[in-house]
Amino acid sequence: MPNSETAQMNGKHREEEREGTFHRVATFLLRMSELVCAVIVLGILARFTYLIGVARVSVQGRIVYALVVACIATAFSILFCLPINALSISFPFDFILFVAWIVAFSLLASESRQCSSGWYRNYWGYYWGRWWRTGPVGTVPVGRTGCGYWRTTLAFSFLASMAHLLSFILGIYIFRKYVRVKDTVAKAKRQAGKLRKSHSSTHLANGANGATSTRQGSAATDNPPMSTVPREPAQQV
Repeated sequence: MPNSETAQMNGKHREEEREGTFHRVATFLLRMSELVCAVIVLGILARFTYLIGVARVSVQGRIVYALVVACIATAFSILFCLPINALSISFPFDFILFVAWIVAFSLLASESRQCSSGWYRNYWGYYWGRWWRTGPVGTVPVGRTGCGYWRTTLAFSFLASMAHLLSFILGIYIFRKYVRVKDTVAKAKRQAGKLRKSHSSTHLANGANGATSTRQGSAATDNPPMSTVPREPAQQV
């Protein structure tokens, strides 16, 4: 019987190890997907912002918002690609980034999903192709200049949101299955109790040392040391 129980426990342990390996691989692949999507969007929007700056025109707020989201998502994906056991605490941030990417995609797509709209001709395509050097807005046949980059930005913004959504779902699953909240809270309370006890003992020791020093100082004041100056012998008459 003990051998069968041991074999059963070993089999369960191996199964958990396989599941853990699968979760780590899936998490890493999702993080890499998020990183790639964020870097692509960041690169395209940074290029467009540079061209807007050359033309000395203000950048629209939706472009700035998408650029900020891409920067944050890039830093987040790099941080949580590291081999640390932090998936159990990262899934709330995945949900926040999912919402942020959806908002960015909606703001960008609300202006133009096609490369034939007035906004595209008078803003994205016009400044992407540097048509301001040829003529003012609305007088230059922009055509489909920069259309592929615009569609790429929309596509990878949406893909980034879906990748963060999958990471959020996977994080909830791992948190519910592997993270024991009660044990974690109890462990945190024990650590806090140890810190309080250590602080109290240190405070008491400092107080005792101070009292001892005070008593020694008082004793030294009451009994001053005898003078060590040698006395001259009395002269005989």
